[in-house]
Amino acid sequence: MQAEKGFEINLKELAKLVDKDTRFLWVVNPSNPCGSVFEKTHMESILDFCSKNNLFLVSDEVYWNESFSTSVFTSFGHLARNDVPVIVAGGLEKTFLVPGWSVSWLLFFDREDRLS
Repeated sequence: MQAEKGFEINLKELAKLVDKDTRFLWVVNPSNPCGSVFEKTHMESILDFCSKNNLFLVSDEVYWNESFSTSVFTSFGHLARNDVPVIVAGGLEKTFLVPGWSVSWLLFFDREDRLS
């Protein structure tokens, strides 16, 4: 990840780390502490990467309402497609600043039941 590129994932470098035992890719978008938000085109590239490497995607989106940039946030759930199962993690504690409360959820987007 590079600050000058909006903290996008360097997918060429990431490809060197994937092997036969790699099962999923975990991303945090929007991120904390840098506050970057992935552009939709980069998110589609991440999904292409997952498809090519037979990975499912876990997207930690707990800061969905707390981005510090002018970029528009799009959930990976909205971009989910048949060839890449997506799990979106979200929560209320960051958005509504309720320390000690943990109200969280997982949303599964798996149209072809690949995670079963």
